Amino acid sequence: MTWLIAIAAVLGIAALLLFGVLSLIVEILYAPRREPSTTPQIWLLVALGVAALVISVLLDSVASGAMAIPWVFWFVALSVIRHSAPLRETEGQRREREAAERKQAEQDRKRAAARAAVAERKRVDSLTKSGLALVDQAEALVGEVKATEAARAGWLGEPADLDFSQDISMISDALLQARRIEKLVESTRKLPDPSPDDTAMLRDAEKSVKTLRAEAKQRVKILQDCLDQARGIDRLLAAERRQQELDRQRAEARSRLAAELYGVEVRGPERDSDTTDAVAARVAAFRELKNVVDDDVLREIEGGGGNPVLGALTRIRGVLPF
Repeated sequence: MTWLIAIAAVLGIAALLLFGVLSLIVEILYAPRREPSTTPQIWLLVALGVAALVISVLLDSVASGAMAIPWVFWFVALSVIRHSAPLRETEGQRREREAAERKQAEQDRKRAAARAAVAERKRVDSLTKSGLALVDQAEALVGEVKATEAARAGWLGEPADLDFSQDISMISDALLQARRIEKLVESTRKLPDPSPDDTAMLRDAEKSVKTLRAEAKQRVKILQDCLDQARGIDRLLAAERRQQELDRQRAEARSRLAAELYGVEVRGPERDSDTTDAVAARVAAFRELKNVVDDDVLREIEGGGGNPVLGALTRIRGVLPF
């Protein structure tokens, strides 16, 4: 009985080892065709590897050869994780996928364009081209009003409460109703032998169509007037800013001018420097003594005594008060 258990254990271990080797071979063969493992998968494999190492050391002390069992399980886990990764895309597959994506995008674009064309035809049929242009004009006017500084700064009310959707709806509803009445008038006119009541009703219907379209145009005109008034406020605000800047520059210029002007009056005229005073005094003294010196030099020459020039210079220095 003991031998049977031992043989079964050996066979089990051999089967696990064989399975692990096969898993490793499969991993080596097929892993390059799959995407790299994610960061959580790598950390999981590291944790399983550490656990397998610890368990293999413990099992080796119990039975010889049992330390391979944890590593077999680790290789199995590795194989399972790697085979769960998506396959790598080959160059041909990538080109096919990109071509399919471009084709799908082109089809989506065409479908969107077709839907837009159908919607546009429906709008034209329900509003007519002139009515559609009127609605587009109203929407453009609303956008321009909201873009003004007057609207953004709250001069027309709170920006969040500045809603013109009701005006747009009134214009659209009036034009839609006018178009519906117009279609009914066209179909009624095709009936033979109209009665006087039919003729009168048709005249009333035509008047209603004109009235509705006139109301829509009047509403657009009101929006245009609103835009003109908002732009007028913008011009006033811009003029106020220019005036404030001009006042600031004028005040700054006056301040600088006052500092220079009144500073000069407080200090008084600047007196000449000591150097200029000394030079002026020496020049004046030299000129005053010039005649005296000339006379002394002449006398020195006539008397034949000493150096006349040196004697004259000595006398000048002695006479000058500095």
